[in-house]
This record gives sequence, structure tokens and C-alpha cells, in this order.
Amino acid sequence: MTLAPWRRNGRPPRLSYSYQYGIAAMLYDLLRSGGPEYDALHARRGYKFFTFSRLEAPRRRATPEGLVILSNDAYLWFSSPDAHLARILAHGITMSESVEFGGVRFSVLGLSSPGRITFTDEEVTFTTLSPIVLRRHEETPAGPRVIDMGPDDPEYAERLMLNLVKKYTAFYGHPPKRTPSVVDIPRSKNVRIEIKGTFHKAHLMDITLEGSPDVLGFAYDCGLGEKNAMGCGMIACRRGRTR
Repeated sequence: MTLAPWRRNGRPPRLSYSYQYGIAAMLYDLLRSGGPEYDALHARRGYKFFTFSRLEAPRRRATPEGLVILSNDAYLWFSSPDAHLARILAHGITMSESVEFGGVRFSVLGLSSPGRITFTDEEVTFTTLSPIVLRRHEETPAGPRVIDMGPDDPEYAERLMLNLVKKYTAFYGHPPKRTPSVVDIPRSKNVRIEIKGTFHKAHLMDITLEGSPDVLGFAYDCGLGEKNAMGCGMIACRRGRTR
């Protein structure tokens, strides 16, 4: 999705750092064009089975008040294992002249698709296009507590793959034939994100996964970790064969 930020009085716009929830709300507005199909999606309990990237602008400047967009164009990626849902969203985007999120209005310049990717390798290195959120629940004397996990947690890799298997099973109605695994996380970076007034410690990373091609493809389409529909966990292929 290619966007052009509106400029007021010729000045570059400033995007709020907590813009991810705004993008999610914008995408749901576009999905409403699907009518009854959208209603079925919105009523679906649990996973929504789509994700999106952070906004990418070729030229930008970070300030304490927000991200100043200096370039005339910006890019947003969306993915889903549900082809019907993707078609509804694509229709909504092509019918829209502009969208707004994070306090900035954008003109919609166009929409393109890289086509369906099929993985042929069983070990693929991905890089995140939006940060991964993964949490665990702890019982404390003061009551239940939710902990944001990171790659330095010894349970992180196992819990990340358990989350992927649960989503795969919910989508297809059966578990994968082989349980995927994390081979390596050679690079990670902590980021703090806000979703609906709650702050999360999330992680951008390169991550190498081993598994059957259909599971790797599902991870690519749906995203890793939690809160995918809020713009968390989108990944792109960094190394590995596809067709």
C-alpha cells in the first residue's frame, strides 16, 4: 500500500509513535466494505489471522513528539493466510482516496501484491517488519501478572512456536504434522510500543525457523507472536528459497 502524507502549510507532518492502533482501526474500517463477511470476521473469537508492518518512509526524523515524515511517499504492508479477507481489504483500499491514522492524513497512491510465496526450504531466516509481542502470565502474592518476554528468556523460543502452532491449528482445524522450532535469533532489539493505552516491551529481530514449508508459509502470512492484528509480528524472508 503506497501512501502520500498530506502537508499543512507546506510543513512535513508529524506521526504519533502510538500509530499502530490507528492503522488497525483504519484497516477495520476498510474491511467493513465487505459487509456480512466483515461482520463474520469481527465476530470471530480469538485470532483474527492478519498482520501489518510498521509504516516505512524513505526519509524521516525521530523527535520526542513523534516521527516527522520528510519524504513524499510512505509504505505499509499487510498479510493474511485468509485469501478472502485479503481480497476484501484490497477492494476497500482501491476504493479509498485517503486514510488517516496517528494524526496524519495520507492519500492512497496505489496497491501492489508480490504474489503468493511458497517456501521450498525447511529452514528460513526471517526479519521483522513490525515488532514481536510475546507474554506469559505469572501468579504473584499480589495476584496475576502479565510479563512481556524477550529472546533472553529461556522459554521464549518454545512459547513463540507454541503460539504459532495454536494459530495454525485454529486456522486449519488440525495441528501441523511437525512442530516448528527456533534455530537461532542472531539479532534482536528492544522497542517499546503502545496499544490501546497499554505499553508493551516488544522486539525487532532476525530469526531462523525450522519447520515444514506450509508452517513457515503460515508464519509469513499471519505473523509471529501475539497481537498480530494490532500490527505486531509481521516478518519478511531474509534467507531461504521460495517460489
